[in-house]
Amino acid sequence: MNLFNTSIETGLRCLLLLTAKDDAVFDIDRLVYYDYFILYPSDSPASINNNIHSKTPYRASELAVKRKILSKGLLLMLKKGLIDIQYTEKGVFYKATLTAKPFLSYFQTTYFLKLKKNAELITNELRNYTQKELEIFINSHIGKWGAEFTKESLFRTDSND
Repeated sequence: MNLFNTSIETGLRCLLLLTAKDDAVFDIDRLVYYDYFILYPSDSPASINNNIHSKTPYRASELAVKRKILSKGLLLMLKKGLIDIQYTEKGVFYKATLTAKPFLSYFQTTYFLKLKKNAELITNELRNYTQKELEIFINSHIGKWGAEFTKESLFRTDSND
């Protein structure tokens, strides 16, 4: 059973990103990047020290599987009338509907409010980054996210010693 990154959870995070700024419209690539950064904003180009999840080894691998999971979450939000799809010559983009913000106002947990704050920070801080600039940043840093744990075993002691 999947407890984390379910269609509902990823769909809600996408909805937070799409409602963080008025008239926000993102393609799936940007949503994948932003979804990672709202959980680990210290890894973002803005280096916001407000991580929601603890830094873990190999956390960057989440980026490799997010697209499929986010697609399911976006489809769920689309079926519920919380987002719309816009087809343009530049690609497929997602936009929150007018009912999205009122729907999200019912969520008040501490965790959800942290996600909301990070969604606002990330969309604001990264709004001027082009897709290419984000890709370059991610490709040049992805090997570092989680790598801080690679030498951890050198400092462990075996209890059998």
